[in-house]
Amino acid sequence: MIDLFNYIPDELHILLRISDVLIECFFRDLFKRNDFKRNFKEKIEKKMNELHIHFEFFHSRRGNWNWTSLMGSDKEILLQYFPVSKFISCSRGVDVENLWREFY
Repeated sequence: MIDLFNYIPDELHILLRISDVLIECFFRDLFKRNDFKRNFKEKIEKKMNELHIHFEFFHSRRGNWNWTSLMGSDKEILLQYFPVSKFISCSRGVDVENLWREFY
C-alpha cells in the first residue's frame, strides 16, 4: 500500500478523466430523450464543427449511441466554449455550463 504522503497525482490524466465524465453525463442526459436524433444530434455536430472539433455521433453494434473520442486540446475547447445551456433547458443547463467553465 502506498502512503498518501508519498503519492503525487497525475494531473493530466485526472483532467482528461474528469472531462470524459462531464461530457458523458451531458450526452447520456440528452440520449434519454426520444427526440435526440431529430433535435440534438445534428445541432451538436454542427456546433462542434464551428469550434473546429472533428466530432460525430454513431450507433454501436448494440444500437447505443457513441461519439468520436476527443483529444486533450479538443476537450479543452469543448469545456471552454461549448454552449451546454442551449441543449439543456432552464437553470440546469446554465448550472452544467458553469460547472464545465469552472472546471476548465
